[in-house]
This record gives sequence, C-alpha cells and structure tokens, in this order.
Amino acid sequence: SLFLRVFDKFYHWLLYYNNSFVFQSFFHNYQDNSVILRIFKGVRPAVIALIAVPVFRLAQEARVNWKTMWLPVTAALLVWLGRVSPVYIILAACMGGYWYAVRRENK
Repeated sequence: SLFLRVFDKFYHWLLYYNNSFVFQSFFHNYQDNSVILRIFKGVRPAVIALIAVPVFRLAQEARVNWKTMWLPVTAALLVWLGRVSPVYIILAACMGGYWYAVRRENK
C-alpha cells in the first residue's frame, strides 16, 4: 500500500540521517582524543572487509572474469583518479547496456 511505502521511506530516511547526526555530534567532542582516533584506525580493516566481501560475492555471481574486469576497473579509476561523478558512470552504463541489448536484439 502507499502508506507502507511512504512509512518505509520515512523510516529509512530517519534512521540514516538521525544516526549520522548523532554519530557526528557525539564524536565531534572527541576528535582530538588519541584513544578514539586509535579505535577508528583499528576499525578500518573491519569496515573494508565488510565492504569487500559482498563485492567479491557479487563479482562471482555476475561471472566477472579477467576478460570483463576492465569495465569495473575503468569505472573505479575514472571516479578515483579522473574525479568523474559516479552518476555519470551509472548513466553511461545504462546507455551502454541499452545499446548492447538493442544491438543484440537486431542480430
């Protein structure tokens, strides 16, 4: 129903923005504390692992191999080194996927 969809969006918005605001306001006072800084530096590998594991699983399910690896690597390098907005990468991927589907359908 429409009510549930609106409630769900509001709920996720509230959780996302409320948590980030509370987090920032709480740790703003401790930004010069060496213990807190060491804790955050210690948490970094765990955060990277929590991001990397789903990425590798997604790559396996999408059957990304050495021949098709150039596409995500190029996108990552464009965002990182070329300072290209990820929105443009997504739009280009959508247009490329559409072009590929139309081309494949016409064969």
